[in-house]
Amino acid sequence: MPERKATLTLPHPQRAEAVAYRNDALRACREQEAPSLGSGPMRVVITWSPPDRRAYGLDSKQVIDALTRARVWEDDSQIIDLRILRREVTPGGKLEVEVTACDIRTG
Repeated sequence: MPERKATLTLPHPQRAEAVAYRNDALRACREQEAPSLGSGPMRVVITWSPPDRRAYGLDSKQVIDALTRARVWEDDSQIIDLRILRREVTPGGKLEVEVTACDIRTG
C-alpha cells in the first residue's frame, strides 16, 4: 500500500493569539489542499525555525489543534509519534509539518 503523507507549511505561531493562529493555519492547510489521512495512527514531524535569536519555545499544541481543525486527522489522539526539530533562525520564522499515516505495528 502506498504511504499516505502530507507535508504542510504553516504560519509561525510565535506572538499569535490562539484563535487567530488556528484560523491562519486552517487557511494555509486549505490553500495547500491538505488531505485527510484518516482515523489510523499518525507520525508527526514538526520542523521549525525561530524568527530571531531570542529564546523561543514552540507551542506544538497550537499546531496540533490547527491540524485537527483542518481535518488532517480525526483526533489528535491518533498521534503515536511526535517529533519537534528546531533549525536555524529564519527571518519571519518558518514551520513545516510532515504527517504520515502509519501502521501501528511498525510505527
